[in-house]
Amino acid sequence: MNGAVIRANETTVRARPPWVVYGFLLIVFGAASFDFLMSVHYVERKDQTIEAKLEESVELTEAGNVQRQIALLVLGAVAAVSLLRRGRNPIRANGPIAGLMIFFVAWAWASLLWSYDGALTLRRVVILAILLLAALAAAERMTLRDLLRFAFISGCATIVLGLAAEMVLGTFRPWDSEYRFAGVMNPIFQGAHCGMAAVAALALARGSKEHRRFYLIAAAGALLFMLLTRSRGPAGATLAALVVYGWVVRPQFRKVAVLGIAAAAVVLAFPSLRAGLLSTTEDALLFGRTVDSVYEMQGRDALWRECLKFVGRRPVLGYGYDGFWTRNFTFAITDASGFTSQHTHNGFLDLLLGVGLPGALAYGLILVLAMKQLHACCRRSGSADDAAALALLVLYVIHNTFVSVQLATQLQTFVVLAIVMKLAFIPEPERIPEVGHEPANG
Repeated sequence: MNGAVIRANETTVRARPPWVVYGFLLIVFGAASFDFLMSVHYVERKDQTIEAKLEESVELTEAGNVQRQIALLVLGAVAAVSLLRRGRNPIRANGPIAGLMIFFVAWAWASLLWSYDGALTLRRVVILAILLLAALAAAERMTLRDLLRFAFISGCATIVLGLAAEMVLGTFRPWDSEYRFAGVMNPIFQGAHCGMAAVAALALARGSKEHRRFYLIAAAGALLFMLLTRSRGPAGATLAALVVYGWVVRPQFRKVAVLGIAAAAVVLAFPSLRAGLLSTTEDALLFGRTVDSVYEMQGRDALWRECLKFVGRRPVLGYGYDGFWTRNFTFAITDASGFTSQHTHNGFLDLLLGVGLPGALAYGLILVLAMKQLHACCRRSGSADDAAALALLVLYVIHNTFVSVQLATQLQTFVVLAIVMKLAFIPEPERIPEVGHEPANG
């Protein structure tokens, strides 16, 4: 940010959180992405044939979602009005992240010229523009502490609403060996939102003496529900995020982390040792799911191999931003890989398919530079909030390696985009320290 540091332990003159903005965003993203019948649909889809699953998924893509479209149009309109209001904070490009973001958006729009499905790509780049516009408006309007509060509230909202939905539907059955907590979204996405809530809660607890116990209890509850999703990817991503957060804010934690990483490396390096040490806890570590599916990545390896073949055919241009998964390609890849999906289960590979190497590298560099800048902010400011923002990006990147959520219409993605847009375009003014906030190294 050209020397501008996000001082999360400080705030602007406005001390009260923007509750109206929080409520609006929750309503809009709830309308765009929540499915209160997800726990029923998730079970029903297990009994569907591959052909039925694919046909249903393709038809949904082709038809679009009217409710989501309306919600996004409202989001875009309100974001535009917010950015045009008088007296807003200045917006300007700050360093390479801003340049890369501008290039990425321009390249995504340019992909309309060579898209395999121009209509689909047009819909997706419009969604991209709306999400980034809204993220910029949120970054301009909210402090980093505000964004962390929103991350916490968003994650908790998915848990509470999801639990309420499952209780009403009678699908909340944690004692069932096949049960996975879905709530209002797929268990994989729900797990990531639980992890987001836990990370944000830890930072908020550190900066609040009055509500510290509440935030710590909430973090523990979010981690419990994450385990109920039985989603290994989000669990691993959350663990990594918590290690990063602890490493930054607690110097004494670093020795423990190093020992733990070294022990894990030794265990993973020797199959016989791994089998001996994990034999009694294997089921817990695998979340009650089969060993074979873990080592085979649940078919992802075959899926990725097939997708890479298509990347090789158009490595530079790709097939148009988020426009690859048309009917023909979807059925062809499923037939070849045996994996039923309309995305690669790897957000960066999906970007390769959509916008080729230039677009995928640009987006990857945006995330790397954002994490690097946040780490530098942590070292200068000693802020737990900066550390939490860094941890949220780590969670997002690792989760995105196993599920395509790179620019999805979801609360987790929006929080990450808002953090990145704040780094890229919002110069931070001098601010007064928040009452009760303690520096991370204090």
